Amino acid sequence: MRRIELYMCEVCSTQYKSKDEANRCEKSHYTPQKIIHCRYLPFNEVEKGYPVRIDVQFEDGAVLRYRR
Repeated sequence: MRRIELYMCEVCSTQYKSKDEANRCEKSHYTPQKIIHCRYLPFNEVEKGYPVRIDVQFEDGAVLRYRR
């Protein structure tokens, strides 16, 4: 029987053979800090009321837009 040792990125759960690669993967992910703006549509267009667009600021200052 052989023992297999893997390392997993805590952020995206990708598995790596080396600890260095897993650490590199973890450091490559940015953490959202706050929601800058949400765009909603009227209730007669979107039944559930969830936003259709969200602008999110990350720890490095970048603001990215996510759409539904």
